[in-house]
Amino acid sequence: MAACSGASGSAVVEIESVAEVSPSASVPALEGVAQTRGGVSLIAFERGLWLFGPTTSLQPDADGRVDRASAWSSTMDFDADDGLGPFEMATDAAGGPAEVLIKTAEELAFEAAGAELEPPARVRLEPLGAARQSLYGPVLVYYAKSRVDGGSGGSGGGAVGSSVAIWNAVELGAQRPVFDPAAPEPTLLFLAPEPAYGLAPTLVDGAVHVWACTDRQVEVPCTLASVPAGEAFERDAYRFWTGAGWSEAIDEAAPLFDGAERLSVHLNGFVDLWLAFYAKEGVAVVRSAPALTGPWSPELPVTELEPGAHSVLGHGELRREAGALEYLTYVRPSPEDPAVEELRLLELRLSPS
Repeated sequence: MAACSGASGSAVVEIESVAEVSPSASVPALEGVAQTRGGVSLIAFERGLWLFGPTTSLQPDADGRVDRASAWSSTMDFDADDGLGPFEMATDAAGGPAEVLIKTAEELAFEAAGAELEPPARVRLEPLGAARQSLYGPVLVYYAKSRVDGGSGGSGGGAVGSSVAIWNAVELGAQRPVFDPAAPEPTLLFLAPEPAYGLAPTLVDGAVHVWACTDRQVEVPCTLASVPAGEAFERDAYRFWTGAGWSEAIDEAAPLFDGAERLSVHLNGFVDLWLAFYAKEGVAVVRSAPALTGPWSPELPVTELEPGAHSVLGHGELRREAGALEYLTYVRPSPEDPAVEELRLLELRLSPS
């Protein structure tokens, strides 16, 4: 794969080379999976945690299901220069992928009532991003909630909102706090059509910063919110970047750049810049900025992707050589069986210039 450079004077970060790690094999984060989305990662509970969105298994579980709203896997391998693994995929009582987020009794009742409809009623709780609440604290898992109304022909339901869960111990899973028992959506902080804040959560100077990238078909404007880490579960504590400062009014949030519905953002100390990785029109791209609030550079093409590839994400915890080497993953159809997707791993060498 060939690295690309931006227009003269426009690209703040430069990439010397791009190479696929272990090109003969995919990263085996999810054994037995046919399709998945995402793959955000972090180090927590003394292991590497990898969280995925909607996932389809190769074989039905004990309940005859192949679909999950999310899945997660873990590894003790933190050195990506020769690939990653082995991974241990979490499974549930039915033998399928274990979902990252636990549904409420009301959500389970909604699914049970529409289980015989076509399509069946479903509640989707998809992880958007995860970060430690403090250096050694629990994990905050931001997620989006959507719904499929059973028997609607696929046209009912849609986005419901977004929120945050807390993961205190790996064996317990992420717990979703109830903020207002009397509310129609007691576990959500943001309600559609508000932007679904929760992408690329980052802890900086005691505050968690999260992104929302809203798909408007032609553009996907990305806005930024900040909240003190100890107040991440308080909706009124969130502030939104307006371009000139922080506001408590969500409708004053100003787009910082045009991105994608999935992206990663982390600081690279080697070039002392924030890097945002995502996919745009079949190309893995990166933007850079001296601060989370910008100014953000134009898109720098990293490498072209295979047809059908998606979910380009950076993994800051895997950086090597003080950040001179960055690692990206993306999901693509398998060359052997296009109906089965695989997770690929890329190594980027950054230029100190």
